Amino acid sequence: MNRTVVTVIRAGIALSALLMISRSASAFVIDPFNEYQITVVSAIGHVANESPTFPASSGSVLGNYRDIDVYMDRTKGAGDITAETTTEIGGNGILGYSEVSGINGGGMYVTWDGQDAAGYNQVATAGLGTVDFTLNGANKIDVGMYASTPGGTLSLSLWSAGVRYDQTISGVGFGPLLLSFNYSGFKNGGTSITGAQLQNIGAVQLSWITNPGIYGTTANFDFIETGSDVPEPGTMALMAVLIGLGGLGIIRRRLTATK
Repeated sequence: MNRTVVTVIRAGIALSALLMISRSASAFVIDPFNEYQITVVSAIGHVANESPTFPASSGSVLGNYRDIDVYMDRTKGAGDITAETTTEIGGNGILGYSEVSGINGGGMYVTWDGQDAAGYNQVATAGLGTVDFTLNGANKIDVGMYASTPGGTLSLSLWSAGVRYDQTISGVGFGPLLLSFNYSGFKNGGTSITGAQLQNIGAVQLSWITNPGIYGTTANFDFIETGSDVPEPGTMALMAVLIGLGGLGIIRRRLTATK
């Protein structure tokens, strides 16, 4: 095997390890965005719709329904804001948010609350029934995304027994991002959500608000899922292999140096 091939294989293993390490051990997926839906707003205001029934057998969307509300609150030109799910090569789903170049104010709400009447600020707070978000030791919710510009605001809301708990990440950067919402950070006023309440989640909502100082913002959302800070066994094994390969590389360089 020549040196180029060895280098490529080693780089591929390293990349796989980094990807696995970056995502925590997932308890369950809320949405991988692989089921199609599109929502478009063309004037100041809100446009919302609910997805068709997603097949329960796919296990892909929590509650088998997804509501998307896209809104525009300021503009200096005509155009649309669109939220649309697409599928990449390999079958991975993406929820894409895009503003045309003349728009500099908007965002979207994505809600998982079972089957209900979609609309602005309409949430069936017990639409999911009672979902246990602590399964398999989960202690956070992860959102994988790519933002084309900095300064957006990402928020998550959880409803438990009709009570809403929120957490916000402001000044979101740009590029590929893994944003984590630790359960300890969800609050209603000054009151934190409890473990018992996390075992009784009836609805979930993600909110994305763009930076009003930037025109034509786009963002891709790859997944939203619960997780924990404990690496999966497969991740630990791959890290060991990667470290081993690094050690072999060091040994090889030392042997080469002594020749």
